[in-house]
Amino acid sequence: LIVNTIVGIKIEECKNTNIKWDVRLDLPETFQSIENIDLNCLFINLLNNAIEACSKVNEDNKFIKIRATTKSNHLIIKIENSFKEIAFNSNGKLITTKENKANHGVGMILIENIAKKYNGFYETKTNENIFKCIVTIPY
Repeated sequence: LIVNTIVGIKIEECKNTNIKWDVRLDLPETFQSIENIDLNCLFINLLNNAIEACSKVNEDNKFIKIRATTKSNHLIIKIENSFKEIAFNSNGKLITTKENKANHGVGMILIENIAKKYNGFYETKTNENIFKCIVTIPY
């Protein structure tokens, strides 16, 4: 799986920026009904968002935890990370906190679109300074 390579690269990025990481991937070699490009896009965007959120957090509190597995013919990706600031629009959707909003904030839209493409869903939760995103896709 290319996902393993993507996660490996992102782990190195975490090491270089002092982000504690905890990764457990238990995935099959292929998913017949989920295109590789979509799977890769999910992991890239989830990890990029988590790393960026951690970059704004105190040195001692930076962490990313990833779990990806299959259960009852569903791919389940769970990611938790520390964050300092987060913003939602009036519909409860995450929005970018960057100044140049026109060129940012597409990562979560891509995640949502990929989940919907496969009749899946994603949900986000915050608890104090921990952000959680769960993506569930049937396969």
